[in-house]
Amino acid sequence: MAKFFNTAVSDCTTRINDSAAATTTLIKALINEGIRFVNDVCDLEYGRMEYTDTTVASQQGYALNVNMLRPNAVMVTVSSTKYNPREITEKIQWENINSTTTTGDVPEYWFYDQEERKVELYPIPASASNTITIRGFKKRYEITASAYTTGTVGVTAGASAVTGSGTTFTSTMVGRYIQFSNTDYLYEISAYTSATAITIREKALITVSGGTYTIDEVIPLPDGFEDLAMFYAMMSYYAIKENMEMRNHYKYLFDEKIKVMKARNVKTSKAIVKQSPYYTNRLADPNNYPTIS
Repeated sequence: MAKFFNTAVSDCTTRINDSAAATTTLIKALINEGIRFVNDVCDLEYGRMEYTDTTVASQQGYALNVNMLRPNAVMVTVSSTKYNPREITEKIQWENINSTTTTGDVPEYWFYDQEERKVELYPIPASASNTITIRGFKKRYEITASAYTTGTVGVTAGASAVTGSGTTFTSTMVGRYIQFSNTDYLYEISAYTSATAITIREKALITVSGGTYTIDEVIPLPDGFEDLAMFYAMMSYYAIKENMEMRNHYKYLFDEKIKVMKARNVKTSKAIVKQSPYYTNRLADPNNYPTIS
């Protein structure tokens, strides 16, 4: 099950019996360092994200979301029909395809212009307001935000609109996850409407009325291995404190667990989003955690 970043921070400060502000700041930095280390050593895909844009008539290029490192799939929805254009990876091939200007609403190809950070479509869209769904990998960044729990929320089972009371939601919460009280499910926040209204990507499984909640980042490591970041932080913390006995204890826990992860050849951050095995343009429910055998 995915683990909230600030839950891991709290677990660490509880174990060392020191919740001073300076210590909490240090632990946050060490957990971030641990996330980067594990992702690099195990060659993980840091985490996937998805967002939507809309076509503009006669406009070929669409700016990539600032939080996305690179796209790996594009889908265009025209009315109720979904089209999955083929990616062109070579610029010279893309230029050859575009040697003749063509417009149309059924996309055949897409290309990512790295210099301009734009996703381009061919043919050039002829109509406005068709939905472009772009999926790809998140940028690496330091997780620093505190968990947000102010006010109460309501949501209806089968719906994706979350209404807050006494809340101050912000646009920066898009991409984070919300957990309603007394449930284990985490829902990614896909859109921000106002200080009291957000949207979750997957439809809610339960009805909540005036309930407490938590909004936080999740640790972007494979399901079941989130504690690696915490073990790394604890190992580093005790090394700084020159407590070699405790440092070696957490180093042992870290080394043993990372051996297991490498042996299982876990390559994706399944705690965030798992990709459907059927085809690359489809993303499955992030709460549908796979069993690693």
